[in-house]
Amino acid sequence: MSLTQGPLSELLVARKRCLDLIAALSVKSEVSAAVLDTGPPDGSERDIGGNRPPGGVDRKGDRQPDFAMKSADHFKRRFAGCKTVSDYELVSVDAEAAILAWEKTPIVLDVRPGDPFFRRKVCELIILHPDWSDEKIGIECGGVSRQRINRIRLEEKRAA
Repeated sequence: MSLTQGPLSELLVARKRCLDLIAALSVKSEVSAAVLDTGPPDGSERDIGGNRPPGGVDRKGDRQPDFAMKSADHFKRRFAGCKTVSDYELVSVDAEAAILAWEKTPIVLDVRPGDPFFRRKVCELIILHPDWSDEKIGIECGGVSRQRINRIRLEEKRAA
């Protein structure tokens, strides 16, 4: 019997699929934990405290059964306990559901005009969605007027 057929190949295929989904989920679920700031303006080192970036992943949600947006770490722990093809398939199905939940989240979460990164978030939306109107971007940014979005758009064009 070769490795391309039989129970061992099914196990390897299920294991690889599960690992691929966890890797994809890792990209989606932990992007928001990245430090957006490139550093202090004076060029000095900046201590973010601890081993992970500020913000981090929501570990509390991982422990709640009805929480759809589980982190990749949750699935890594489940993956470590898998022994059969059906175990890997269960983890894969749940990981796919988590990926879909992460893809449904809005690009900008909890944006307020007083936020120090407000202008940056508006600019990211303008770049990511050039076809969106100023009014739509304003709605995505918590109900900001289209005039303010247009002013930011024009100021950024002049600065470029």
